[in-house]
Amino acid sequence: AGQTSLVARRWSGAFRRFPRSESSVIPLLQLVQEQEGYIPPKAVRALARRVGAPEARIYGAGAFCARLRVRPRGGLPIRPCQGMARSLQGAGIGRLSALTWTGRKGSR
Repeated sequence: AGQTSLVARRWSGAFRRFPRSESSVIPLLQLVQEQEGYIPPKAVRALARRVGAPEARIYGAGAFCARLRVRPRGGLPIRPCQGMARSLQGAGIGRLSALTWTGRKGSR
């Protein structure tokens, strides 16, 4: 409970800008994700208290919305290289050589 109150205080200023209703859930989840990179369980608890809804409903809203993450991202995100030089060399998106590291750890 102590950690939840710390989290609630951390976002209390931002939470006050929104009404205490379930219509505020998605904008508040987006706000938390902007600050944290994802929606941690502590934030779900604080938000559930704020709007008077079950934690499961708040978590469900975050998990359902494609733009929101209820889990942190992995350490090494990769994305396909779509540069012209790679395309001319015949590198397909499915080939490992066409991937570029975008993460901080071991970034190239």
